[in-house]
Amino acid sequence: WALEAGQDHGVWGGLGEVPPVARAARLSSRLADLAQNREVDAGRIRIVDGNTLTTLQLGDFIVMTVTDEDARALGTSRTEAARHYRTLIAEGLAEYREQATIKGVLWGLAYSALALVVLVFTLRLLGRFYLWLDERTARLRAQYLRSIKIGTLEVVGRNQVARFGRAFVNLTRLSISLVFVYLFLTFAFGQFVWTQSWSENLLDAALSPLRQLGAVLLSSIDNVIAILVTVVVVRYVMRISDYLFSRVASGEAEIDGFHAELADPTRKIVKFFLVMMGLMLIYPYTPIADN
Repeated sequence: WALEAGQDHGVWGGLGEVPPVARAARLSSRLADLAQNREVDAGRIRIVDGNTLTTLQLGDFIVMTVTDEDARALGTSRTEAARHYRTLIAEGLAEYREQATIKGVLWGLAYSALALVVLVFTLRLLGRFYLWLDERTARLRAQYLRSIKIGTLEVVGRNQVARFGRAFVNLTRLSISLVFVYLFLTFAFGQFVWTQSWSENLLDAALSPLRQLGAVLLSSIDNVIAILVTVVVVRYVMRISDYLFSRVASGEAEIDGFHAELADPTRKIVKFFLVMMGLMLIYPYTPIADN
């Protein structure tokens, strides 16, 4: 359970040099410690008005400080805002402790098990839908799917186009499945007081590596473009090489002093050197080169 900055149930202003977000995080941590101490009675929290601040106190311990900015955001006086926060804290402590009881844990397990059943059913249904979609579109793929050519040179074969399409469909299925798994984990972690912080930070933890990867790609977009261009050029050269050597091997083309039976092993050697050349050209544009 937590109070957040910028919400009706949270804090709105900073306190001294502490910004609202940091203030809310400290307050949430303090309240979580209070909730775990069952000797703390929320009914004993009293309101102490000062000239510029109003505090909520348990004895001499300051639970929370209410500022004029908090009161303005709620459209009330500082004292009324303090009463509002005291009610929120009392309700939050009660809910936190209820969830920490055996009964609360059992209900959390029951809800999580039910959510797991729904997740499994949804994923199975999603798998059946994609299987049905694959069967329904098989005839369309056979009828309309074509290879990619430049002039008479086939750059990407029909089977490769089909594999690319299937890979894209599988990627969308995986993405949808991960969304459902994320929703389940968020719900399940939220059922228990010990894992509620995981529920709140799960999305950030999942997206943090993607954000870092995106930042790296954006900061080196010129390198990414250079790598893509190199890959495309080397791939086209390899296809042209394969095409020429296949013509020599089949006898459709001849090279003076070059035997047709040597075409296939020579093709493999040339492809190997083209791959090595491509890696050498790509290497300076990779992060490893700067390490």
